[in-house]
Amino acid sequence: MGLIPTITCRRCKREYSALRGRCPHCGTRKTKQSERTPTTTAGTRPGTTANSRVNSNAKWQMIFGLVLVAAVIIAVIAIIMISTGGEKPAKTTPPPETTVTPPPTTATPIPTPTPTPTPTVTSITITFYGVEKPDFAAPVGQETQLSAIVYPMDIAATVTWSSTDEGILTVSSDGVVVGVSKGKASVIAECGGVKQECIVYIT
Repeated sequence: MGLIPTITCRRCKREYSALRGRCPHCGTRKTKQSERTPTTTAGTRPGTTANSRVNSNAKWQMIFGLVLVAAVIIAVIAIIMISTGGEKPAKTTPPPETTVTPPPTTATPIPTPTPTPTPTVTSITITFYGVEKPDFAAPVGQETQLSAIVYPMDIAATVTWSSTDEGILTVSSDGVVVGVSKGKASVIAECGGVKQECIVYIT
């Protein structure tokens, strides 16, 4: 620490020796610092009316400040509650329905029906008005209607008629016998490879 004190210039704020009357840097005159002690006011002296008033004002200012802070906090909480409670929930769109495609079905082949065997004719009976006629007699020129019953009876088969001698008698496809001349001949009914004979005497 130097023996000669230094002072700071009030203009350029640089230090210089206190022995100088002016700042060597900017030429500002050195001013002498006041050596007076500042006096205290009545408000700073305890026990005075002004001091009590200052303390009371400070208390009310603190209470007002706390009330103001509490009001601000309550207002912020109310705004947050209104903003969150007033919002409508977002509509949720249901996911699109997925269509389940059934697995492809394998077509079941239709079984080929087994052909029904053709029934076999076992026998034929020649009848006249429902009565079996192994033989009969008829005059020349008379028509006689014969019928044929095929067994089994559930066979839908066509019967073929024929005459062994058309000079004596003829027979139509429906089994009508006509005598042509006197004599003996046979009428044959055939169906499914089976034949039945009826003897006719033309008189």
